[in-house]
Amino acid sequence: DLGVKIPQDIAITCFDAVPPLLNCPQITTVKPPLLQMGSAALYQLLTRLENPQNPPLTSLFPCEIIEGSSS
Repeated sequence: DLGVKIPQDIAITCFDAVPPLLNCPQITTVKPPLLQMGSAALYQLLTRLENPQNPPLTSLFPCEIIEGSSS
């Protein structure tokens, strides 16, 4: 124990929605749309395999913030 208090002394946020049973206090998380990200990656892979000259695509995905008591 370093005597650091969450969230008074330090704020913690994680990525990929840690299940609530694994953290105490509940950690604020960013939950990405994994299904849409996987679908977009597969689409880009298949498109590039068919035509390697196609430029890489940039995709932006909205994420959900699940606020816990850690920030």
